[in-house]
Amino acid sequence: MSTAPLKALTIEHLRGSVLPFTLCFEKGKKLTVVYGENGSGKSTICDAFEFLARGQVGSIEGRGLGKTTRYWATLGKDLTDVAVTLETSAATCRASVSRTGVVAVPPEHRPRVEVLRRAQILKLLEAKPGERYEAVRRFVDVSGVETSEAALREAIKDLTQRRDTAVTRIQENRDTIRHFWEEAGSPGADPMAWAEQQMTRAPGSFDTEIQALEDLARAYTRFSEAVEQYLAADEQTEVARTAARDAEAECSKWKQRVAADASDVVELLEAAKAYLARHTVPSTCPLCEGTEHVSNLADRVDQRLDAFVALREAQAIARTCTAAADRAEESLAARLAEAQRYANELTQCQDGHTWPADVRLPSSPIPALSEHWLGWLTRNAELPASWREHIRRREDTKKFFGALKRALNTHAANLRAEGELAALLPPLRRILEIVEEERR
Repeated sequence: MSTAPLKALTIEHLRGSVLPFTLCFEKGKKLTVVYGENGSGKSTICDAFEFLARGQVGSIEGRGLGKTTRYWATLGKDLTDVAVTLETSAATCRASVSRTGVVAVPPEHRPRVEVLRRAQILKLLEAKPGERYEAVRRFVDVSGVETSEAALREAIKDLTQRRDTAVTRIQENRDTIRHFWEEAGSPGADPMAWAEQQMTRAPGSFDTEIQALEDLARAYTRFSEAVEQYLAADEQTEVARTAARDAEAECSKWKQRVAADASDVVELLEAAKAYLARHTVPSTCPLCEGTEHVSNLADRVDQRLDAFVALREAQAIARTCTAAADRAEESLAARLAEAQRYANELTQCQDGHTWPADVRLPSSPIPALSEHWLGWLTRNAELPASWREHIRRREDTKKFFGALKRALNTHAANLRAEGELAALLPPLRRILEIVEEERR
């Protein structure tokens, strides 16, 4: 029946209901007993409930009457006159006969009704004990219990699968840890104990050593490059010095070829050159009025003027070379200071860390004199490569320890999960046994 409290059942022209009849149910009562003499309409009330809920009239079924719908209506009425209305606290549902059969409106409020008739009771009494439940199954609602049992079975199945998965993963974790142990040379007898001991190492020690090695290699590279730049600047400075000395020598040579009163002589020679340009064939010297050197006077004036021009050019070149040499000296000093700064940085990197025994360091301090730097770098040229190899090894070791730690953590988590599930499953199985026994 419906779980909502019943209010009234109205039967119109169904079987013994010659006139419309309404049965009112007592408010607040969960059980209603209908009793009366034979032929008083008790079966009609049962038929009305079944008609409304199932579209059937069970009291005349199985009696050899064939299709029984023609017997549903009371005497003198048609099937279309038959109707049953049930009013509950939740809604009202009315059933009537249409061309397609019994129709309930609204269909979602059609009640659930099961009718246990005399024949079925006799069958129940005559049935074997193991078959009696099947005879009354539709009258005994154990769907909630069965749903709970199914949920409990599914939970047990799921937890069993999770426990089996945890056991499998535990073995996989142990195989992984054993593989790491073998890669490390199989130290000790127990891979798990070895792994736990490895985890006692400070997690940041690898990062500290890697950073120190990177700083050392970087400082060495900077110092090496600074020394190269200093040596290149020294070569350039020597070239500039040589050029300046050569320019000064050339300047001194031209100075010796001209008179001490060079500026006055130049003005005099330029005036003579202008005069000779107007008098191309003079008969006497315009200064001394002599005739001894008159024939090549113009050539001699040009030669002496050319000497003065060459002197000026040599002096300009000397000034340029001297300035270049000064700039080269300044650049050399800057490069020297930079190389000294990087040398100090390299020394600080080397002395500021406690190095493991497997890390090679320079066998001697950086020389104080710059002329010894190149030899020191040459003797230690293979060290940066060895430091980079140490960095690579420590990074590999760091990854190794990270993977080992993850394997240990996963193993511990799976071990805890397996223990919890193993402890939970036996009580659940016992609960299921109790529920099944009580339901049966």
